[in-house]
Amino acid sequence: MKRKSIELTYQNILLDAELNILRWYDFQEDAKVLSVGTKHSLIRKFCAERGFTLKETDHQKLLECGHAAVGKGAFDYVVFMESLEAETAERAAVLLREAFACLHPSGVLLVTANNRYAIRHFCGEKTPYEQELFEELEGQTGKDGRRCYGLGELEALFTRAGIGSVSGFAVFPSLRNAKKIYSFSCQISGSFQCYPWYEDNSLVFAHEEKMYPGLVTSGLFYPMANGFFFEARKDGRDSAVRFATVSSQRPADRQSITVARTDGTVRKYPVYENGVENLRQLSRNHAILKNRGMHLVPGKLKDDIYEMEYVQSPGLLEQIRTVFYQGKEETQALFEAYVEELRKSSKIRKSGQICLI
Repeated sequence: MKRKSIELTYQNILLDAELNILRWYDFQEDAKVLSVGTKHSLIRKFCAERGFTLKETDHQKLLECGHAAVGKGAFDYVVFMESLEAETAERAAVLLREAFACLHPSGVLLVTANNRYAIRHFCGEKTPYEQELFEELEGQTGKDGRRCYGLGELEALFTRAGIGSVSGFAVFPSLRNAKKIYSFSCQISGSFQCYPWYEDNSLVFAHEEKMYPGLVTSGLFYPMANGFFFEARKDGRDSAVRFATVSSQRPADRQSITVARTDGTVRKYPVYENGVENLRQLSRNHAILKNRGMHLVPGKLKDDIYEMEYVQSPGLLEQIRTVFYQGKEETQALFEAYVEELRKSSKIRKSGQICLI
């Protein structure tokens, strides 16, 4: 996988984070990509980073001339980056149908879209097209005629276009700073955590992060996601991803992307070339801890990608809550086991002092 190095400054990392909505996805090497819309700067940067071949077209050309004029069956990927919002539902469905016809038999249609009913808008952030807060919720459109679609509306667009197999993902905290991407088929726990991020927080009046547990238990986590990522494969296969996380809040040499897959594996790889050595150190630490007798999830490093088994297990705090009500002896046994694991992972410098790896 081709990556770039980046100067380790906060400003560079923040400006570059907008590419993470694409970086987590497993694109094939030497891909041919068609970008559909009016703003192509983001996909240009991404294709330049990966060395992909990119062709750009606008909505009008695809609508008027059809897929034959753009390239029937010529592309590995066709991408809409927040561009369907510029069209009516009727025109958007036609665009999706024509774009799907531009794909190679094993090609993939990718669509990113903001959510009209995103939880961040209920907390006080305007949509990208609103002049006044809650205009879109009241049925109005932006000054240029654009508006966001809700989840049900977006799913209906694919149905209208005759695209049957579509995998959807919820994106948090936003499309411009994607850190957590969850498949609609993934069961979310009530302990989901993600710190909000806003392009304009001047009107924000509520703590979004405190609302996530209620959204999960009420079945509203996906309908009220802050953004969506859709994948429609020409061969009809479902997505191979359960969820992905991007640690973009760290320094560039420690940023990584973790992808949990439906085949029972988890893959971790660095965002930037700067971070390859950090991942190699993770592999070395894993070997050291294993030799000390720690209970670890099996993993291996190959081609600078660290792969391990996907294990669903409650975290320490959740385990403590469970045993706390079982009795004093059970709680003490859990803490003793935890201290023993810490001891195995530590270097003894001198009596009474430990140094964690």
